[in-house]
Amino acid sequence: MDINKFKESFHFSYDSTVPLYMQLASFFKIQIQAEELHIDEQMPPEETLCNILGCSRTTVRQAMNLLAKEHYITRCRGKGTFVTIPKVERNMNHLYSFSEDMRALGMVPSSQILKASVIQSPPSSVKDILKMPGKQTTVFKLLRLRCSNDVPFLIEETYIPYYLCNGIEQFNFESSSLYHILTDHYKLNLHHASENIEAIILSEKEADLLQCQSALPVAGYRIHRISSLESGFIFEYTSSVTRADKCTFHIDLYNNSDLGEHIQREYY
Repeated sequence: MDINKFKESFHFSYDSTVPLYMQLASFFKIQIQAEELHIDEQMPPEETLCNILGCSRTTVRQAMNLLAKEHYITRCRGKGTFVTIPKVERNMNHLYSFSEDMRALGMVPSSQILKASVIQSPPSSVKDILKMPGKQTTVFKLLRLRCSNDVPFLIEETYIPYYLCNGIEQFNFESSSLYHILTDHYKLNLHHASENIEAIILSEKEADLLQCQSALPVAGYRIHRISSLESGFIFEYTSSVTRADKCTFHIDLYNNSDLGEHIQREYY
């Protein structure tokens, strides 16, 4: 971090109703989101910030605690404090979008297309999940590396029965939303989705794609998602892999007596 640049660009607003520690935390958030402060960049010690700003240690510590709570920084004992990528919190009570989640964090979502092709004989597990009728076994497979600010976040593998989306392989999925294409061009409107989440150890290939630096095994999540139309017809299956240190899940739980019977077992 450029200390001289920091001195010039940040000053407390003592006339503001916003607490000083929140002003400082907000400044660092904006710097991180704008990539003025880079991932793994070391933050100045709290004592240094106190001396520069002429404020109490409590103010700086509260700001750092807030940044750590929101996963903008990580403290490493004996090494210092470093900038990190904020974790994505997925609210499991409604349908969500990777791109929307990233934009909500002030980041720029993007996708690298690893594979987009028509497959004649998909894995039997995929055929079973999609419940494909008769001899209709051809699927469209889309394998993407989902990124935020060009940092890999998610490996996403999607299968759709090809008879529902003939010609879909011609679209540019780096610039176009899969669900927008399915809705606008094929009239496949997502109504309901079910997910199963399991803890895993990333394979070497997955860890490499997600740019994990650790020489030790890296924990992750595998998310199985089955999407249906309003009629209940299954039209998509997606298996995603993400690093456990980059994602958290949020679920609201209710007493069954407070819910209608038709949604007692549903998260969406």
